[in-house]
Amino acid sequence: MSRRNKKNREPNRAYGKIQSLPADIREAVDEMLRLNYRYREIIDFIRDNTGVEVDSSMVCRYAQRLNANLKEIRISQENMRVLMEEINRYPNLDSSEIIVRLLKNRVLEAISNSSIENWKDIDPLELIDKSAKLMRVATYKKDVDNKIKSITDIALDSLKADIADMQKDKPELYKEFVDYLKNKSEA
Repeated sequence: MSRRNKKNREPNRAYGKIQSLPADIREAVDEMLRLNYRYREIIDFIRDNTGVEVDSSMVCRYAQRLNANLKEIRISQENMRVLMEEINRYPNLDSSEIIVRLLKNRVLEAISNSSIENWKDIDPLELIDKSAKLMRVATYKKDVDNKIKSITDIALDSLKADIADMQKDKPELYKEFVDYLKNKSEA
């Protein structure tokens, strides 16, 4: 494996002494870290409650992993909040279209905020390829929406024709149907 691949790969799950403590003790340690207890106090707490000996470097590494995980959770929550805001703002759009819109906005924002130095590392052909793929996804989505709309229109036209036939063939049923719809809309 090349050096670049080792650097960019996902880290393995941590199996340190603190990580393998009972859940209630680990939760207490998490809370102590959140409340900015000193490492010495955390070390003493772990030793007094479990008999496990840890040092400040172990607590530090555990705190770094915990903070990284909490940061990822906050980012995920923020992304979900933005997604829900968009869904509430455009209730008639489906979620895939909203996600495509958000992706386009993020890409444009990243492009406008990047410096000249960042552009040196970007392969223009790869950027064009990814942009084209994003446009194809949006076009495909629009095409599928149009097909669904035309199928819905055909079904609606057929229903209207059936209702018109009902009015001619069975006027009592038609009147009952219209009354039902009126009552339903007033309720």
